[in-house]
Amino acid sequence: MHRGMLYLTNEETRALLGNVDLNKYQGTPLFNKLSCLIENPDHMEDCKVLLSEEEVETILDEIGFVDETENPQLAYAVKKVMELMSSFRE
Repeated sequence: MHRGMLYLTNEETRALLGNVDLNKYQGTPLFNKLSCLIENPDHMEDCKVLLSEEEVETILDEIGFVDETENPQLAYAVKKVMELMSSFRE
C-alpha cells in the first residue's frame, strides 16, 4: 500500500474538513488523522497529514466533484488530494 504526505493551507484544510463527514469514520485511522487537524482551528500554519492510498480514495469519494468557481479553496484541496493519488500510480 502506498502512503504519501498531503500538504494543505489552513484555508484548504478548513474547506476539506467542512465537507467530509468525520462521524462516518470514527474509530478509524482516517478519523484520527483528520480530527487532529481541527483540534486547533485558529492555528495559522499549513497542515500536513500522512495518508494511505485507501484513505485518499475515501476522501475523494466523500467529497466528489467540486466546482472551482463555487468553492475555490475546496477545489484546490481536492486537486492536491488528486495529485497525491496520481503520485501513487507513477
